[in-house]
Amino acid sequence: MLRALALMALLLPLSALADRYDEAVGAAFPGFRIMGPSEIGLVKDEMSPKHYAEVKDRPGLITGDFNADGRPDFAALIRHPVKKRDKYSEYYDGHLVACYGLEGGKFDCVAITTERMQVPFQWYLTTVPPGQQTCYGSRTHDTQDPAPRDEQGDDTTLTTRQDAIGYFRTMGNGDIMYVYRTRTRYTLCILSD
Repeated sequence: MLRALALMALLLPLSALADRYDEAVGAAFPGFRIMGPSEIGLVKDEMSPKHYAEVKDRPGLITGDFNADGRPDFAALIRHPVKKRDKYSEYYDGHLVACYGLEGGKFDCVAITTERMQVPFQWYLTTVPPGQQTCYGSRTHDTQDPAPRDEQGDDTTLTTRQDAIGYFRTMGNGDIMYVYRTRTRYTLCILSD
Protein backbone atom coordinates (compact mmCIF):
# COMPACT_ATOMS: atom_id res chain seq x y z
CA MET A 1 0.00 0.00 0.00
CA LEU A 2 2.79 2.44 0.93
CA ARG A 3 4.62 1.64 -2.32
CA ALA A 4 1.48 2.42 -4.33
CA LEU A 5 1.06 5.77 -2.55
CA ALA A 6 4.70 6.66 -3.10
CA LEU A 7 4.42 5.79 -6.79
CA MET A 8 1.25 7.90 -7.13
CA ALA A 9 3.02 10.86 -5.52
CA LEU A 10 5.87 10.57 -8.02
CA LEU A 11 3.45 10.49 -10.93
CA LEU A 12 1.52 13.59 -9.85
CA PRO A 13 2.50 16.78 -11.66
CA LEU A 14 4.34 19.31 -9.50
CA SER A 15 1.41 21.71 -9.76
CA ALA A 16 -0.75 19.18 -7.91
CA LEU A 17 1.74 19.24 -5.03
CA ALA A 18 1.92 23.04 -4.77
CA ASP A 19 0.58 24.50 -1.56
CA ARG A 20 -2.58 26.59 -1.51
CA TYR A 21 -0.68 29.87 -1.26
CA ASP A 22 1.25 29.19 -4.45
CA GLU A 23 -2.01 28.16 -6.15
CA ALA A 24 -3.75 31.38 -5.08
CA VAL A 25 -0.84 33.51 -6.34
CA GLY A 26 -0.73 31.63 -9.65
CA ALA A 27 -4.47 32.09 -10.16
CA ALA A 28 -4.40 35.83 -9.42
CA PHE A 29 -1.04 36.60 -11.06
CA PRO A 30 -0.38 34.07 -13.85
CA GLY A 31 3.30 33.20 -14.19
CA PHE A 32 4.28 34.74 -10.83
CA ARG A 33 5.46 32.75 -7.83
CA ILE A 34 6.30 33.33 -4.19
CA MET A 35 9.96 34.18 -3.63
CA GLY A 36 11.95 31.57 -1.73
CA PRO A 37 14.67 31.90 0.93
CA SER A 38 17.51 31.76 -1.62
CA GLU A 39 16.06 34.83 -3.39
CA ILE A 40 15.85 37.04 -0.30
CA GLY A 41 19.12 38.21 1.24
CA LEU A 42 18.43 37.83 4.96
CA VAL A 43 21.35 39.02 7.09
CA LYS A 44 21.31 36.85 10.21
CA ASP A 45 23.66 39.13 12.17
CA GLU A 46 21.31 42.10 11.66
CA MET A 47 18.31 40.29 13.21
CA SER A 48 17.47 38.95 16.65
CA PRO A 49 17.86 35.15 16.79
CA LYS A 50 14.12 34.79 17.52
CA HIS A 51 13.07 36.98 14.59
CA TYR A 52 15.50 35.24 12.22
CA ALA A 53 14.14 31.82 13.25
CA GLU A 54 10.56 33.02 12.58
CA VAL A 55 11.19 34.21 8.99
CA LYS A 56 14.17 32.24 7.62
CA ASP A 57 12.22 29.36 6.04
CA ARG A 58 9.73 31.54 4.08
CA PRO A 59 10.85 35.18 4.21
CA GLY A 60 8.59 35.96 1.25
CA LEU A 61 5.38 34.65 2.88
CA ILE A 62 3.44 35.50 6.03
CA THR A 63 0.02 34.59 7.38
CA GLY A 64 -2.37 36.44 9.66
CA ASP A 65 -5.81 38.00 9.83
CA PHE A 66 -5.00 41.26 8.05
CA ASN A 67 -8.57 42.42 7.44
CA ALA A 68 -9.98 41.34 10.84
CA ASP A 69 -12.73 39.12 9.40
CA GLY A 70 -11.67 35.99 11.28
CA ARG A 71 -10.49 34.16 8.13
CA PRO A 72 -6.83 33.33 7.50
CA ASP A 73 -5.09 35.65 5.03
CA PHE A 74 -1.57 35.71 3.65
CA ALA A 75 0.85 38.19 2.13
CA ALA A 76 3.69 37.32 -0.20
CA LEU A 77 6.58 38.73 -2.19
CA ILE A 78 6.10 37.39 -5.69
CA ARG A 79 8.10 37.66 -8.88
CA HIS A 80 7.82 36.77 -12.53
CA PRO A 81 10.36 34.19 -13.77
CA VAL A 82 11.54 36.30 -16.74
CA LYS A 83 14.70 38.25 -15.95
CA LYS A 84 14.82 41.76 -17.39
CA ARG A 85 17.69 44.15 -17.86
CA ASP A 86 18.01 47.91 -18.05
CA LYS A 87 21.25 49.81 -18.52
CA TYR A 88 22.01 49.57 -14.78
CA SER A 89 20.91 46.15 -13.54
CA GLU A 90 19.06 42.88 -13.95
CA TYR A 91 15.68 42.55 -12.25
CA TYR A 92 12.35 40.76 -12.19
CA ASP A 93 8.86 42.26 -12.22
CA GLY A 94 7.37 41.66 -8.81
CA HIS A 95 4.78 42.61 -6.24
CA LEU A 96 4.01 42.65 -2.57
CA VAL A 97 0.55 41.05 -2.51
CA ALA A 98 -2.12 40.48 0.12
CA CYS A 99 -4.51 37.59 -0.34
CA TYR A 100 -7.66 37.69 1.78
CA GLY A 101 -9.37 34.48 2.83
CA LEU A 102 -12.82 33.77 1.42
CA GLU A 103 -15.35 31.08 2.26
CA GLY A 104 -14.43 27.69 0.91
CA GLY A 105 -10.68 28.22 1.37
CA LYS A 106 -10.24 30.48 -1.67
CA PHE A 107 -8.40 33.82 -1.66
CA ASP A 108 -8.94 37.29 -3.12
CA CYS A 109 -5.49 38.68 -3.97
CA VAL A 110 -4.48 42.30 -4.55
CA ALA A 111 -1.07 43.81 -5.38
CA ILE A 112 -0.11 46.31 -2.70
CA THR A 113 3.09 47.39 -4.44
CA THR A 114 4.77 46.83 -7.79
CA GLU A 115 8.54 46.37 -7.62
CA ARG A 116 11.61 45.87 -9.77
CA MET A 117 13.07 43.00 -7.78
CA GLN A 118 16.76 42.32 -7.87
CA VAL A 119 17.87 38.95 -6.50
CA PRO A 120 18.85 38.65 -3.74
CA PHE A 121 15.96 40.93 -2.78
CA GLN A 122 16.68 43.22 0.17
CA TRP A 123 13.24 43.07 1.83
CA TYR A 124 11.34 40.32 3.68
CA LEU A 125 7.91 39.94 5.27
CA THR A 126 6.89 39.54 8.89
CA THR A 127 3.50 39.55 10.60
CA VAL A 128 3.11 42.55 12.92
CA PRO A 129 0.69 41.58 15.71
CA PRO A 130 -2.09 43.91 16.90
CA GLY A 131 -1.04 46.67 19.28
CA GLN A 132 0.66 50.05 19.40
CA GLN A 133 3.37 51.03 16.96
CA THR A 134 5.33 54.25 16.62
CA CYS A 135 5.28 55.54 13.06
CA TYR A 136 8.11 57.84 11.96
CA GLY A 137 5.85 59.02 9.18
CA SER A 138 2.64 57.58 7.79
CA ARG A 139 0.25 58.03 4.90
CA THR A 140 -2.65 56.42 3.11
CA HIS A 141 -1.50 53.95 0.46
CA ASP A 142 -4.10 53.30 -2.26
CA THR A 143 -3.25 50.52 -4.71
CA GLN A 144 -5.56 52.12 -7.30
CA ASP A 145 -4.01 55.61 -6.95
CA PRO A 146 -0.31 55.53 -6.04
CA ALA A 147 -0.10 59.28 -5.21
CA PRO A 148 0.56 59.69 -1.45
CA ARG A 149 -2.42 60.87 0.62
CA ASP A 150 -2.85 62.13 4.19
CA GLU A 151 0.90 62.25 4.68
CA GLN A 152 2.00 62.55 8.33
CA GLY A 153 5.62 63.60 8.67
CA ASP A 154 5.83 63.65 12.46
CA ASP A 155 6.04 60.70 14.80
CA THR A 156 2.60 59.25 15.48
CA THR A 157 1.32 56.31 17.49
CA LEU A 158 -0.86 53.87 15.62
CA THR A 159 -2.93 51.25 17.42
CA THR A 160 -4.08 48.27 15.36
CA ARG A 161 -6.74 45.71 16.23
CA GLN A 162 -5.65 43.22 13.59
CA ASP A 163 -2.42 41.78 12.22
CA ALA A 164 -0.50 44.04 9.84
CA ILE A 165 1.89 43.29 6.99
CA GLY A 166 5.49 44.04 7.94
CA TYR A 167 7.71 44.85 4.94
CA PHE A 168 11.20 44.94 6.45
CA ARG A 169 14.65 45.66 5.05
CA THR A 170 17.25 42.92 5.40
CA MET A 171 19.83 45.50 6.57
CA GLY A 172 19.48 48.98 7.94
CA ASN A 173 16.39 51.09 8.44
CA GLY A 174 13.25 51.75 6.44
CA ASP A 175 10.92 49.04 7.80
CA ILE A 176 7.29 49.56 6.75
CA MET A 177 3.98 48.28 8.09
CA TYR A 178 0.83 48.11 5.93
CA VAL A 179 -2.41 48.21 7.92
CA TYR A 180 -5.60 47.17 6.12
CA ARG A 181 -8.35 49.81 5.71
CA THR A 182 -10.17 48.47 2.63
CA ARG A 183 -9.26 45.91 -0.03
CA THR A 184 -7.15 48.49 -1.89
CA ARG A 185 -6.35 51.06 0.83
CA TYR A 186 -3.81 50.75 3.61
CA THR A 187 -2.19 52.92 6.21
CA LEU A 188 1.53 52.84 5.47
CA CYS A 189 3.53 53.30 8.67
CA ILE A 190 7.31 53.75 8.62
CA LEU A 191 8.54 51.80 11.66
CA SER A 192 12.21 52.76 11.41
CA ASP A 193 13.98 55.59 9.61
